Amino acid sequence: MSAVITKEIIKREIEKVPDEKLETLYKYVVNLTEIKPKKQSKESFIAEMQKIRIHAPSDFATNIDEYLYGEKTIEDDIR
Repeated sequence: MSAVITKEIIKREIEKVPDEKLETLYKYVVNLTEIKPKKQSKESFIAEMQKIRIHAPSDFATNIDEYLYGEKTIEDDIR
């Protein structure tokens, strides 16, 4: 069973860090304390994607390659 790590234990270990390593240690500690944005869950990503609405001809998904390469145009189907 490992001991509970406390700030006092960490402070004692920091005292042992050589001066030339202090900048690296400082950057690491700052990185740990920065508030990071919450990662978006897969569910919320999917929910956001479901909100996207595309206004296109009814055959757009079926013939997307034709629309992408100019064989069909959206204007042709809107008329």
